[in-house]
Amino acid sequence: MKKELLFSETKESKKEYLSRMAILLDIIRNFPDLKESHPLLMTMDDTDAKEFENYLCLVVYKDVERTAKMVAANNSLLDYKDVIFSYLIMDVISNLHKYNNPAYVGYAQGYSFDSFIRAYAKNAVRQAISEKTGLNKHQLAKANHVKKTIRLVALAKKISMDCVTIDDIFEYQGKVGDSLCLKKEVISEVLGYMNTPVHNDGMEEFDVPYMDSEYEESEKNETKELLRVFFDNLRSAQKYIFLQRCQSKEEGATVKQMAKNERLIALCLLDEVSKRNITVGNLSIIRPKGKTDAPQIEEVFENVQYVKLEFIDYMYRDAKKRLIGYIRDHGLRQQDLEGCLGDLLDEEWYKINI
Repeated sequence: MKKELLFSETKESKKEYLSRMAILLDIIRNFPDLKESHPLLMTMDDTDAKEFENYLCLVVYKDVERTAKMVAANNSLLDYKDVIFSYLIMDVISNLHKYNNPAYVGYAQGYSFDSFIRAYAKNAVRQAISEKTGLNKHQLAKANHVKKTIRLVALAKKISMDCVTIDDIFEYQGKVGDSLCLKKEVISEVLGYMNTPVHNDGMEEFDVPYMDSEYEESEKNETKELLRVFFDNLRSAQKYIFLQRCQSKEEGATVKQMAKNERLIALCLLDEVSKRNITVGNLSIIRPKGKTDAPQIEEVFENVQYVKLEFIDYMYRDAKKRLIGYIRDHGLRQQDLEGCLGDLLDEEWYKINI
């Protein structure tokens, strides 16, 4: 293989390397006619292409393996860690050409590779539990829906989950943030296969792959479900703005950079309030300094469509204020938030960018 295709930790980060390779992989997989126009690909035949993909698999192997072990341990599925890994590595490799590729990701700064892997971990856990329980994905989806509703009812009524009735589940199921609406007969059927000994082991963990989640009341699970309900009730544009501002400095964007982001504009078009805050005009963006002695770079975009800056600022401050109030009103403590808020923000950020 050409040396330009090899990874060197001394020359670039894994994020930089894989972002660069993803574009090449996209050409190989989806646009082979463009290979001749790329100096690194013009002489690559099918055998070379396979060798390149195998090499990339080796580069990401340890990262994927580490994530698979983590979610297996956190979900009491250590016996199935190899199964989780096999599903996870297949998903990651199959989608590697999308990693920080502008053709698929509308976020110029890109994401960390660990975050990219975590986006596929949930499906890997679900597949492993499907093997373990013998339930198909539709049964698992119903069980997850019922389980989340049970937790919500228990929290709302301040009762044990064992005391939640079928009528309670039927009444509250519309508040859990998914699209399912089950009849009472179906709820009864789902409770039946959730509680049988052969299926109970591991049944409840599949929807929360990043933390410990027993079927018994778990503070972390309850906290995460509560926070998920909060984010599900935000406007899509407001959720995007808030989550973007929560990104690390390495992965975040300035307000002006965000204002002209195509993904945010598309989300603003989904509701009338946000839609009214899209405008057209000139936008000046000053890039942050890299080194302290480096000059600032100003870019001027003329006659471009963008979201009003004051609207972005208001949406962020409003979401932050509402989240603080929501946390206070539900009696959540700092120790409740530790270990789940960061994971949830990552999950929500990926969901809204898909």
